[in-house]
Amino acid sequence: MDVKILAQLHGVKAQSVVDHQEVDGADILRIDLKNEPELRRAIETRARDQDIFDTDRTVDGTAVRFTPDHLLKARQLNFVDPGLPGEPRIPGWRLVAEVYGPRALHGAVVERLGFYTFDRHSGSTTYDFSQPNEHLTRPWARYSLGYLDEGDKLVMLGVNPSKGNIEVNHIDTGENAQELSGTFARVQFDMPNLHEHFPQAPDRGFLVYLPSGFYRLNGTW
Repeated sequence: MDVKILAQLHGVKAQSVVDHQEVDGADILRIDLKNEPELRRAIETRARDQDIFDTDRTVDGTAVRFTPDHLLKARQLNFVDPGLPGEPRIPGWRLVAEVYGPRALHGAVVERLGFYTFDRHSGSTTYDFSQPNEHLTRPWARYSLGYLDEGDKLVMLGVNPSKGNIEVNHIDTGENAQELSGTFARVQFDMPNLHEHFPQAPDRGFLVYLPSGFYRLNGTW
C-alpha cells in the first residue's frame, strides 16, 4: 500500500513516516513523534473518551477482552475519487479505538483497531472486507501494534483484515456534527511474524478475530 495512504490511515503526516517496510502482507511504519505532538500526547496521557466501542475478540483462539483507553474521531477530507469527474474529495471519518500498555498485546505501548469510513458508505449496505477496495467502494479497517524505538520514534506494525464485514451509518445531528455508528462481524486480522524485521515484535505470527462488535460515537468538526 502507498505510504501516503498508510500515513492517512494512521492519522499522521506522510513526512513523519521515516521508514516503511512491507512484509508478508503487513506493514512496518517508523513514525517520528517530534512531528506528531498530538499522537505523543495521547500515548503519554492515555485520555479516555465517553463514546461507546464494544467488541468480542479472540487472539489465536483465546478470548482476550478489548477495552479501549481512548477513542479517536477525526473528520477527513484527504481522499479523492479518481473515478468521478473532477476527482472530488470524499468526506469521511478516521475512527480508532486504542489500548495502551501494559494492557496492549505483546508489550506494545499502543494497540489499535481502526476504521476509515466515508459518508457515502452510510446506509443499510453490508460491506465485505475481503473484496477489493477500488475507488473507495467500501470502508477500510486496520489492526496495529505500536512500539517506541530510539526514544522519539513510534514503530507501527499493521495489517488489513483478510475477511469480515461492516455496516455503517453517519447521521447528521446538527451543524458540523454527526452520530457515527457501525456494526461489524467475523473480522479477521492475520499478523505475520515480523520479529526478524523489528526485534520488539513477537517472535511468531498471531491471529486476531472479532466475532461481533459495534460502536456509537459523536463526531464534530
